[in-house]
Amino acid sequence: MKFLRLQRILFITLLLVAAPCLAAQDWLIASRTDLIGVGQKIEVEVVKPDEVANWPENLRLKLSRDGSEEEVTLSAKKGEVSASRRVYTGRPQQQFLGVVHAELVSLPSNRILLLAKDEAGNAPTVAPEEVAKETNRPVVVLAQPGDKPALSAYEPAYFVAGSNSKNGKDAKFQISFKYRLFDPQSSIADFSPMLSNLYFTYTQTTVWDLGGDSSPFRDTSYKPGIFYRLLGRDETWWPEQYDLGLEHESNGQGGKDSRAINTAYVRPIWNWDLDNGKRLTFYPKIYGYLTKRENEDIQKYRG
Repeated sequence: MKFLRLQRILFITLLLVAAPCLAAQDWLIASRTDLIGVGQKIEVEVVKPDEVANWPENLRLKLSRDGSEEEVTLSAKKGEVSASRRVYTGRPQQQFLGVVHAELVSLPSNRILLLAKDEAGNAPTVAPEEVAKETNRPVVVLAQPGDKPALSAYEPAYFVAGSNSKNGKDAKFQISFKYRLFDPQSSIADFSPMLSNLYFTYTQTTVWDLGGDSSPFRDTSYKPGIFYRLLGRDETWWPEQYDLGLEHESNGQGGKDSRAINTAYVRPIWNWDLDNGKRLTFYPKIYGYLTKRENEDIQKYRG
């Protein structure tokens, strides 16, 4: 029951994160091209409404910035077509620089932002404040996953063993990982870039009685969770990133033996690159309890 409640919380969180990017539109467009330039081919992935039976061979895409506009003819790309999704390509002929609005002409569609490079092929650095000005909306700055693998370490993983006067030998071990749910290069992330910073986490900690009969596991704690990563401020003493998350912890038992808590946390992250090529990372976890019915005094035993 506790885990089902956490699932509902996580599902609602996912909807809140994705909702601004999933607003219903008649036609939906997403760019496959990072930068645009004069004469450079751009690729746009298009989702048509269900009531439209046939794909048009050509679409018109309007590019605009600071009063300058251009309508680019997009042609259907051969071989990449499905019942509801197709890729179109075109080549702009007008020079833009910076953040450019793009939307379909004569068809109701969402508006996307593209970054135009100069004649030398260089892309300008665009501040989040400029994007907010262009969109007339506040901007949530995303941390960039970059080339980090989808599956990576989360909490420390370890195995320790020792002896005590009562049972002889004990051991304790922990496994932990995080998994990025949506690849930054996937069509889902192109459609809603915010989803590329959503992570699932899992940590399991076990106390192993090596000195007892049949060497039983005396206690195991299971901690599935989810967190969202935001970019911090590019200043010396401010965190580089923030993780905002929810976590469920349970002993996996039912009835009177059940023990479970739910927590919400924020984790600021600082990184310092050292001279030897290594990196020092400091990431404290600041958390609060959402539910702790079977563990009312848990805060007395945890720092």
